[in-house]
Amino acid sequence: KASPSAFWGTPLVGLLTGLGVDTLVIGGESTSGCVRATVVDARAHRFKVAVPIECVFDRHEAPHAMALFDMDQKYADVVALESAIDYFARIGAARVAAAQATTAVPVTAAVPVPTPLIVVAPVTWSMVRPLSRTAKSSGQLGAGSLPGW
Repeated sequence: KASPSAFWGTPLVGLLTGLGVDTLVIGGESTSGCVRATVVDARAHRFKVAVPIECVFDRHEAPHAMALFDMDQKYADVVALESAIDYFARIGAARVAAAQATTAVPVTAAVPVPTPLIVVAPVTWSMVRPLSRTAKSSGQLGAGSLPGW
């Protein structure tokens, strides 16, 4: 990914739409950067969004807390991880019940039933390939690429 949002410059919207996804559970780092940008873009594309609080983090507590507050007020449901897991269980059980109601063959919970939900974890380049101090000092990275480095 080439920007803070997992949507910008990627085929993600088309992929999600093609799969019939309507809900995203987003986690990753940094809460105030990549996660927030992805959440805002997800809402702009009309997805329902949840952010499990235990699945996001930031460099400092203040921007982390402010970003969570802002996302919860405007763009997403900031929830406990347990609530997100319960949601997966409920939606899976509902889909199994719906499949059982429409077929003569018994459907068990072990049968994979597609759900309109996907987990998106924005990844920053520094997570993919650790950067060296040499890269920073040689000018290969722009100013502010790694705050506090």
